[in-house]
Amino acid sequence: MRSIVITAAVVLGVISLGCGAVAMWRQPPSPGQRLALAPDLAAPAQPARLQPAQQPIVPVASIPLAGRGPASQPAPIATPRPPEPDVRGDRRPGRASPATPVEPAVYDVTWFGDPGQAWRTRIVISTGTDPRRRPAEIATRALGDNRDQVLYRATAFTAADGVIHIDARGAAIRGPLSDDWSPDSFAIHPDLSVEVMDDIHDPLQGHVNQVTKE
Repeated sequence: MRSIVITAAVVLGVISLGCGAVAMWRQPPSPGQRLALAPDLAAPAQPARLQPAQQPIVPVASIPLAGRGPASQPAPIATPRPPEPDVRGDRRPGRASPATPVEPAVYDVTWFGDPGQAWRTRIVISTGTDPRRRPAEIATRALGDNRDQVLYRATAFTAADGVIHIDARGAAIRGPLSDDWSPDSFAIHPDLSVEVMDDIHDPLQGHVNQVTKE
């Protein structure tokens, strides 16, 4: 009987503890507890920040550009050289020193430029007031053509070695090809061979077809 009473008391005690625990679990939190939990519950979830990969910074000037380089640069435009001063001993066409005047005459000259290209020039030397240089008129056309392509003025003289020079350096040119032409000077040798040299290029070769005295 005594053991039954003890067992009943133990069972009642266990039931009382369980009911108290249930009551405490159902009881709402105190105001202090709400304040403690409010910040955590109110704060929105922060997305995780991804750190960008560290890439080396390359200056724009160091990035090569396609199609750039010496091959794509425009070629320099050739410009006429200014008239050269007379140099003692220079025998190039028009650049020798005058010794005596030239007798008035008309020279019909054929000369050769690029491969397959030939020109015909008519040089008319007339009288003038300069004791050593005569005025000259030059007209050039393509060989076989009947129309002059360039016309300009020059002076004519004979050098000490007997070579006749036609000096057209820096002359103003007129005619259909005037924008693409540099004035030609001539050296006519006693054997009627001819050298032709403009203000830009090296001398070319030619010969006299006919000489008509005025």
